[in-house]
Amino acid sequence: PTLVAVAPGGEACFVYDAWSNQVKKFALDQTAKTATHVTNGGGKGSDPGQLRKVIGIACDRLGLLYALDSSREDLQVFDFRSNSCVTLFAMKFSDAGVPKASALAVAPDGQVGVIGNSKVVWLRW
Repeated sequence: PTLVAVAPGGEACFVYDAWSNQVKKFALDQTAKTATHVTNGGGKGSDPGQLRKVIGIACDRLGLLYALDSSREDLQVFDFRSNSCVTLFAMKFSDAGVPKASALAVAPDGQVGVIGNSKVVWLRW
């Protein structure tokens, strides 16, 4: 699937491309109604920063991107605030108390919610 997340300020959007296993960042110009490609992150694999089967992405107010990967069974945090992508953190679903995650959300206060097994676990770091 192709997944899309928009930064809360509307200045950027992120697109997960399942064919390349990459997240692509686009700078948005609301006035000109244009999007300009900035950078990519990810790639297929099991190492930090790589992706396999992303089922959800979300962006917080700081510009950090969260990717929920069902194949890797983890949540990764990427920093796209510059013109490159840096992997900041990864957490296994089981370490978050969710054996099988199915979705995620980012609240306005920055908390990340991982949804799975009929419950929501809110993370903060």
